[in-house]
Amino acid sequence: MLASPVAPFPLRNPAAARLRSGAFTLVELLVVVSIILILLAILIPGLGKAREHARLIACQANLHGLVQAHRAYGGNFYDLKPSIYYAVTKWDFSSPDTKWFNTPIGQGLLVSNSYVAFNQLLCPSGSLFDDRRIDAANWISSINAGSSYEYYWRDPSIIFSTANLRNPVTYHSCDLSGHTAIIMDLNLSIGHQYIGQYAQRQWSAHPAPGKTNIAFSDGSVRCVPDTQVVLKYPAGSFERVLWWADAEKTK
Repeated sequence: MLASPVAPFPLRNPAAARLRSGAFTLVELLVVVSIILILLAILIPGLGKAREHARLIACQANLHGLVQAHRAYGGNFYDLKPSIYYAVTKWDFSSPDTKWFNTPIGQGLLVSNSYVAFNQLLCPSGSLFDDRRIDAANWISSINAGSSYEYYWRDPSIIFSTANLRNPVTYHSCDLSGHTAIIMDLNLSIGHQYIGQYAQRQWSAHPAPGKTNIAFSDGSVRCVPDTQVVLKYPAGSFERVLWWADAEKTK
């Protein structure tokens, strides 16, 4: 019986050979890489926004905790609010300062009296990364320190005078005046860009979501669009009074 003829060289199927070897051609590899890059380009902005939204929520949690600390402080100190009065030349109604010439002031008193940790005074906004580092270092090693949050100490309708500034400021007196805001997001990051005209500039503590958080004495924290928080006369001597008034307008 004659044997079946055998080809001297076996015929090869390129596709089958590639499947057996598990190898990709250069073109296929480039196609896969291109698809991955396209997906990343679509997903990364969304992930960034999700991270910033999570930081906005974390900021709200910070403020909720700070309001509770204020309540505890008032309960132990005859309803007095932590004072920011530290010099005759400093008549601020509100301030982000936590320490002045090695003396805790404002919400720094909440830290020095162990109601909160200093980190709770640092807004987690991505735009404040450098500020958080500087504020934390200053609280430990500098004679002056600040925070990410503007603290409203007294009613801005109080007449400018040393005598009035020395009068006790209580949570109850501020509530009676109708000004119940206690804390608001603050953005002092280097290179921060204001929006709009000089006389009507918007404040942006969380630039990606375009939101600002404000905490009130009733324990509520309200998240408002940046367009509702407007600074008149930025860097002027009355800007803090206007921050207060504009914060109240969001109610």
